[in-house]
Amino acid sequence: MMLQDPLPPLPAAHILPTYQSLRESATTQQLTDLLNYLDNTLLNNSIWSVQQWSVFMLTVRTNNDTEDWHRRFIGQAGGDKLNIYRLVPALKLEAETIDITVQQVNEQQLTRYQRETYKKTQQKLENLWDRYEDKQNKT
Repeated sequence: MMLQDPLPPLPAAHILPTYQSLRESATTQQLTDLLNYLDNTLLNNSIWSVQQWSVFMLTVRTNNDTEDWHRRFIGQAGGDKLNIYRLVPALKLEAETIDITVQQVNEQQLTRYQRETYKKTQQKLENLWDRYEDKQNKT
C-alpha cells in the first residue's frame, strides 16, 4: 500500500518521534526534500496541531464527502446561476432533510458509498493499525 505521507496514519504521540527518526536516517535528496516539505507544511504549522491532523484509526481521512455534498448542493441550488434568491430556499430545503439524515445515520440505515479499491485500501490500513497496536501493547 502506498501512502503519500507516512505520518498521519500514526497515533499523534508517535508522529514526532517517527519524524525525528526519519530525519536522522535521511540518506537521499528525495527523502530530505520530503522531510523538509513535512517540516514546512505539517510540523511547523501554526494552524493545525499534530493531534488535529493525525488520522490514526479514522475511517474518513479526506474531505471528499464534503466535496460531494457541495457539488450536489450547488447543482440542486442552481449551479453557475446561484444567487441569494436560489440559495436561501436551497438551504431551507437542505436544513429540512438534516433531521432525517441524522436519524438514518444513527440507525445505520444510511451507508457511505465507497469504491472497491478504497475499501481494500481501508482494510489494509486497518490491518496495519491492528498490527501496530499489538506491537505497542507487547512493548
